[in-house]
Amino acid sequence: QAAEIVSPFALSTLALPDAQTEYAAVQILQGHYASAEYYAAEAIKNDAGNIEAVHYLAIAQDLQGKHSSANTHFNAALSGWDKGAPAPVMNNLALNLALQGDVDTAVEMISSAASLAPGRRDIENNFRVIHGLKNAKRSAPVVRKQAAVKRAPVPPKKPV
Repeated sequence: QAAEIVSPFALSTLALPDAQTEYAAVQILQGHYASAEYYAAEAIKNDAGNIEAVHYLAIAQDLQGKHSSANTHFNAALSGWDKGAPAPVMNNLALNLALQGDVDTAVEMISSAASLAPGRRDIENNFRVIHGLKNAKRSAPVVRKQAAVKRAPVPPKKPV
């Protein structure tokens, strides 16, 4: 329903950046990441100070696997964030860092986001996921070492 309401304003030749920004957000929610990237970029082109559009651009790029570019935009959104605590940007930046393999920095970022926004379920869930990745990274050498040990084959039938 949100797409139906926002689209006439965002798709107009006279579209305002705020409408394009909202349309980008709706496109992300619908899984149309390339479209979200386009409309967020258009909003930024029409209003260079639109930090929310920068954030949505980063999200859309990240979801398309453009992690390096997304990282640049997440950092830009974080440095210019003026919508209260930057926990949403930090949350998404932490996921971006984790996807790029920088789990230690991701842990620091998601921990800061969690302290700024206690009780936000999405941040709490991502906190657990990223900490799980850090723990998995720490135990990976042990698992590899254990996998290298020869073990007796498993019998094809259950013993009677």
